Amino acid sequence: MIKITVLIAATLGIAHANTPSSEATYTPPKPFSTGFYLGAELGDSHENHKYRESKTEGTYGSGVFFKSKGTKNRNSFLPGLFAGYRHVICPLFLGFELAANYNGTKSKLTFMGLNNEKGVHSFATKYNFIPAVVLGIPISAMNGVMVYGKLGCDFRKYQHKIVELVASGPTMGRVKMSKSSSKSTSLLVLGLGMECALNETISSRFEFIHSFGKHINFKMSNNTIFDNIYRTSIKPSATVFKIGFFVKIKN
Repeated sequence: MIKITVLIAATLGIAHANTPSSEATYTPPKPFSTGFYLGAELGDSHENHKYRESKTEGTYGSGVFFKSKGTKNRNSFLPGLFAGYRHVICPLFLGFELAANYNGTKSKLTFMGLNNEKGVHSFATKYNFIPAVVLGIPISAMNGVMVYGKLGCDFRKYQHKIVELVASGPTMGRVKMSKSSSKSTSLLVLGLGMECALNETISSRFEFIHSFGKHINFKMSNNTIFDNIYRTSIKPSATVFKIGFFVKIKN
């Protein structure tokens, strides 16, 4: 009986030694691997600008109050670069990525003041950086294809300018006041994408990214004869479709 027990234990031990663990046996699909990557992209950015503008007339802001609001939609091309690192966690890929884009989206909003003076607000998105966590999984039925999701933060800078024109008199239509200011903000980002490996070194990818809006407040004062004080806010949100190509640098 002892001999039989020893023989069974020895047999199980040999079988276990000859059977690799699931971690050891998992090999990611050939086009995908742990390592760094670097690429370039081009996107179509659709931005929605919701604005609110208020103006107080009188000495240093005391007096009558005036409000207006509106919405502008703008499309622009979005060239950029991105770099990241991803690691195989059987069978998922977990990584971190940083994308930098030049953003030339601009919008102009016209308003009329209490005394029929005409003014123009202009908003311009200067640039944006998006650090994000990326989680992907290869599609076994489609060789060389991976789908992934993104969660990140969109850091962007906005330039705001307001120009007010004289409403009446001999100088009607001339610029009475012009002020500029800029502010940086951060927006929550969610994204979905698909990577198609062209070979073991180069891949293409397609992405859908949405940056959720929040209000950015601009405050300006001037020393014109009216001593007006302007308060303006913009609530930007952006939906972007991107196509990119990148090189994989294996560890």
